[in-house]
Amino acid sequence: QQQQQQQQQQQQQQQQQQQQLLAVQPPGPLGGPAAHPPECATSFAAASAAAASDLRSAPPCFLRPSVLRPPVHASVRRASRIPMGFAVHPMAETPADVGEVPCLSVGWQQSSGCDAVPTLPGEFPKVAEPPVLLGRRLMRCKTCKAYINPFVQWQSSGRRWVCSLCGTAQGTPNMYWASTDALGQRVDLQERPELRGGFVEYIIREVPGASKPEITGGLGHTGRQKTQPQKQPQQRTATSSGSCATPNPTPPSIFFLIDASKSAIESGLLHTAASAIGEAVRSESSLGLRKTRMGLITFDTTLHCYQLAHLRPRSAAADASDCPPQPRMVVVPDVSEVYLPLPVCAMEDETEEKSALLAALDALPESFRDTCVQGSCLGAALKAAMLAFGPNGGKIVVFAASSPSVGEFSKPHGCYAAMQSAAAREAGPRRAGKESPLGGLATQLANAKVSVECFAAPKEGFMDLAGLSPLPRFTGGDLHYFPDFVAARDAARLQAELSRVLRRRQGRAAELRLRVSRGWKVSKVHGHFLTKKLNHLLVANCHEDQGFLVSVEPEDTPLAGGNKPAPGKNPAPLAFSSFKPPCFVLQVALSFTDADGLRRVRVFTWAASSPSRSIADVALCTDAAVVAALLAVRALDDGDASDLTGARSRLQQECQQIAQACGPNCQEALSPLHLRVLGMLKSAAFRASSGDVGPDLRAALWSRLEALPIDQLDPYLRPALLPALPPTLQQPGAPDAGPAAGGRPCGCGHEEPHSLPWCLPLARSSLSPDGVYLLDDGETISAWIGRDVPLDPWSLWQLLCGAGDVRQHQGPWAEACVALFRALCCSRRYGFLLRLGPMVRQGDSGEEAFLSRLIEDDGPGQLLSFRKWSQCLFLPSAPC
Repeated sequence: QQQQQQQQQQQQQQQQQQQQLLAVQPPGPLGGPAAHPPECATSFAAASAAAASDLRSAPPCFLRPSVLRPPVHASVRRASRIPMGFAVHPMAETPADVGEVPCLSVGWQQSSGCDAVPTLPGEFPKVAEPPVLLGRRLMRCKTCKAYINPFVQWQSSGRRWVCSLCGTAQGTPNMYWASTDALGQRVDLQERPELRGGFVEYIIREVPGASKPEITGGLGHTGRQKTQPQKQPQQRTATSSGSCATPNPTPPSIFFLIDASKSAIESGLLHTAASAIGEAVRSESSLGLRKTRMGLITFDTTLHCYQLAHLRPRSAAADASDCPPQPRMVVVPDVSEVYLPLPVCAMEDETEEKSALLAALDALPESFRDTCVQGSCLGAALKAAMLAFGPNGGKIVVFAASSPSVGEFSKPHGCYAAMQSAAAREAGPRRAGKESPLGGLATQLANAKVSVECFAAPKEGFMDLAGLSPLPRFTGGDLHYFPDFVAARDAARLQAELSRVLRRRQGRAAELRLRVSRGWKVSKVHGHFLTKKLNHLLVANCHEDQGFLVSVEPEDTPLAGGNKPAPGKNPAPLAFSSFKPPCFVLQVALSFTDADGLRRVRVFTWAASSPSRSIADVALCTDAAVVAALLAVRALDDGDASDLTGARSRLQQECQQIAQACGPNCQEALSPLHLRVLGMLKSAAFRASSGDVGPDLRAALWSRLEALPIDQLDPYLRPALLPALPPTLQQPGAPDAGPAAGGRPCGCGHEEPHSLPWCLPLARSSLSPDGVYLLDDGETISAWIGRDVPLDPWSLWQLLCGAGDVRQHQGPWAEACVALFRALCCSRRYGFLLRLGPMVRQGDSGEEAFLSRLIEDDGPGQLLSFRKWSQCLFLPSAPC
């Protein structure tokens, strides 16, 4: 009977897989739909394998492999030359079809209900009375410290379980025990989210008056934590080990550093930054400022510290409610030995501090209106802000108009002139590492759990972003670059990006652990973090727009197939079991503290049930977007170590090696990868310098590329060319992409779903003299206007940036361009305000800047066309 039940279940699974395979449609042309759906595959065979994969793995929005069926044998992997890796996005916003991450509480008393509490956009889901899932203990492997997951094997009627990563067999605690059915599955499987799906989140709580929850092998330690009674009630903070959180945690801190030099005043950076911060503070939906201590420092060649708390006695607080407190400013002239003269970040009354901060921001433009000080002591301001943070860390938001020129971390003026030479432009930016002075400061900030968000907005000239890049790179922040900043043009974008930085979902004091199954190892990780070990990363601030690229490779002794149990630790298996151990398992555990002071642990597990047996199988199961991203970050390492020429050579050589190893039979399956690599070589980040790409711009692009999630990085490698067709000119039978993927209101007043047209091939033949076309690379929108279209480029630019009125431009073309631009903004899941690029008319002098992004064509100073490029890759010596 048991065998019959097993056969029936296998037949049902095969029928479901066949139905899923029939539902998969072959992909369209290379351009693809404009919505850019998440590509789990780049060919019909790979899409079929993705549809038939185990649904228990973490979805692609969290873990996205480069090869859906990884090769077990190292010889196959080395012969195919395709890098094995994953795109990890632990704080990603879950799509509607996936649902929210299940939240399970540890260390809370049993309750009957688990009703969800309404949350603000981007906030972590809360549970009114979360039931105890694991009592006072998290289920983890005693050998490799992996969390329990759907791929473990149950033995002895559930009394023992075998780890899916290391193969160690261990006993099941009585509090977690449940019997198994005839198929070897637990009878309470539907009540255990951690066993039902590949993603789960644990909330580590501590009840007042109770002892600490018992955690076996936490993220920051490798043994069972002993339970010790509290001698006296006191305020305790969440530790980095993910052990506990308290009802009254110390609130996080955020510091705003604003450049007040003459160049910042003339460009309008000071006024723009003060207005953007004030707007964010007044907004109740800014999650980064809720329950947060705030501080403010302005700097030129000296430091200006502002006291925002303790401005009046506590007894007079109620009587003086009609008279808002005025902040005090104290100047620190000596920047060689930095100190804080005021308690600039102490919060006793949230309302008082908020009013004082708003008053200080409103007074900044008038206070520094007549300044003539030219210079910056940015390094001293960063050290002063670091002194104000407590043990829980926080965030520093910097608005800088120039590089440090006074005090610590400043450089002689002659160094900047050498960095702007023609030879330096050809060599590319040499980003500073941990051994540099600013790299050492970034390491100190990361260890203090402080992240840096840098808004670099020079008025003109060179700012040495390659030297400033360690600040966001090692602290988990971002680098936002505004070249030749002009307030009238860039104020809206700066305000939108600052609002996104404060509104997005984020966790402070985060630690990331990577674990792979036996026979594999983590070889390299790319992103913005501080490496503690190769598989243990410190991320001061892990947020929603942050991604990591993890490279894995087989160990020296490959396994013949699957995970074999550790010798001497696994008893004899059951005589009958439907469990099939996966051939590869990756588990990612992110421990962080949310805005409420609760310690959370997010666990994601991905497994492959069947491996690739040949090189052709590996090529058919390749995700071109992830492979291209892995090749890009490897090239960035070569660019930092040598020069830009070495980075370009590595990209070309690795792409050619992959093509020749897989053979001409796999050319169609690898064409999406070839297109992305060609787009990478023709992009501003990697193309040979022709005078239009400066060192600062290239350093900013490199910093962005190594930390972007795949869904934001892929449009940069493969831009989208979209026609702006008026309704009167659209053909009745034209295909429609439907609602934009992840569409949402973008603040433009249009909340109904927008539709995007199909992308056109990235070639000049797609352009028509009687049309208007928008080119979207994920961050910048450019426009090409045909000579027969009655639309002025300057008028179109004003319309798209909101400075003009569509009603003043009577005609279908203006309305079509504005509607398409709004649809593109709404299609962005993360709500970025797209930057406006060049708006050119056919035949104008600036047309080449637009045509150079049509990567399927060859042009002056560009590489080969896509067709020639694909053919040359399969030759022994490709003239690339």
